[in-house]
Amino acid sequence: MEKYNINISIDRMWSIEAIKNIDQKIKNDKIEIDTFGQFEVVDGKINWIFDCDINESMIQNIYKDKLFFKEVIFFPYIYKDGKWNKKASFKGNFIDALFYIKKFFKT
Repeated sequence: MEKYNINISIDRMWSIEAIKNIDQKIKNDKIEIDTFGQFEVVDGKINWIFDCDINESMIQNIYKDKLFFKEVIFFPYIYKDGKWNKKASFKGNFIDALFYIKKFFKT
């Protein structure tokens, strides 16, 4: 099963990134999803998602794409008070991960 880090900073920045591709040179796939934000796909799988606004419109758009339904293991890290704090890992899809992140940034 694929493994991803979720990195959340207290200054409202976040990312999701494939652990296996960290610091690797890779070739991105070309993909089109309306009004999603910053993300990258490699070999038909999400490589990373970075710091886009998680709102209802964005969630509705990603429900249309099967990439976001792939089940993986997430390892969350929260940056607070100058250090990274590891939280409990969980199994889920990218929509689950975005809802996990969203709870840290109540708007």
